[in-house]
Amino acid sequence: MTRQARRSQELLHPTQQAQTPRNDVDSPTEPLGAIADGDSVSVLTDNTASAGTGNGATPDARGGSGALKKAPTIRDIAHAAGVSPATVSRVLNHDATMSVSDSTRNTIITTARTMGYKKRSRRSTSSAASPLHTIGIVQPPVLEQLPPQMYYYYVCSALESRLTADGFGILRFYGEGTDTLEQALESDADGFVVISPMDPQVLLRLERSDRPVLATEMDPLFGGICTSVAPNYITSIISAIDYFLAHGQTRIGLLCSDFQYQHNDMHFDDSFLRTFRSYLSVPKLFRTGYIYRGDGSTESGYELMKRAIREHPNDLPQAFFISTDSMGVGALRAFYEAGIDVPGTVSLITYPGTPVVKQVFPELSSVTVNTDALGRTAATAIERLVSQTDDSARLSWSIKMSTTLELRGTTINTAIANIQR
Repeated sequence: MTRQARRSQELLHPTQQAQTPRNDVDSPTEPLGAIADGDSVSVLTDNTASAGTGNGATPDARGGSGALKKAPTIRDIAHAAGVSPATVSRVLNHDATMSVSDSTRNTIITTARTMGYKKRSRRSTSSAASPLHTIGIVQPPVLEQLPPQMYYYYVCSALESRLTADGFGILRFYGEGTDTLEQALESDADGFVVISPMDPQVLLRLERSDRPVLATEMDPLFGGICTSVAPNYITSIISAIDYFLAHGQTRIGLLCSDFQYQHNDMHFDDSFLRTFRSYLSVPKLFRTGYIYRGDGSTESGYELMKRAIREHPNDLPQAFFISTDSMGVGALRAFYEAGIDVPGTVSLITYPGTPVVKQVFPELSSVTVNTDALGRTAATAIERLVSQTDDSARLSWSIKMSTTLELRGTTINTAIANIQR
């Protein structure tokens, strides 16, 4: 495993007032204390020779007498007991709200005891209390938290704040590749929240781990793969198009991502592009030549808009919807260098309205996502999912967060108030 991969997983316990771990649970054997979901400790078994014994035996990683066995995890106990990891976690942590039969409870406690799963020894007498559940958060690499990734940073910040305040532990997984996915699957997380866009196949693999999965970016075509709390992309772009049309701007262009994926041998495109194409095709206003695709960065927006200006010297779109604020900043620079007036000649509306839209002149009009509300709602949803023990935990549902069209300096603003969709 590379150094970056080793650093990519971090366990965070919520900061709470120091408490003495409970050890008064009724069990058929010796009580187990409160156990953190992600704890995995080395345990000397009955046939293991302790250091300093008369024969001088030391632990042997190859196994056999004197071997230091790999410590069991929550998932190991769940597999042996025939229950979910979330159920094991709640039983061992004395969750009073847990609805489980005495037989199942005793089976879990007995299995944990037999496998040698014991409470981690705390190095500090004032350590934080163990969380009842641990949530794995899959997010973009921490060193790349720049636009457009800053949007995901804001969502993740609100998500983590709520989870921590509610007593949940957090496991962070940085990146979107195979290594990150494998680390997540091998972890003791009780559920996962995926922050950035991800191929449906990746979400399906997480779902098959028999743990709840929630996505904060979900293509409308795949809402049934897992539970999602995401912005309403369809009404977001439609609100911008309607605004342009209301001001007589019928030549409308689009700058969007080049994100594409396949599912069940079918090819799928950017969700903004699909909505843009279908909505403008009805009044016969869609033009393929007005579509420009890039990686979402400022430089990409700059280069794409310079290309649009070159390709349309006499029929440049009167308005553009731009799917990232960063691309909008680059586009604004291209218009400035070309001497094209914004919004007099061309209007711009960007998405999702991160603070960068107010750091340029003129300020960018935007369809704005309330990232704080999105993160808090996602936290509430995943908390509910990992706490359910009946079949309802297997159901997928979708929450669409409304967005707000906020008019600033890059649109023709006449007597039309901000529009919430």
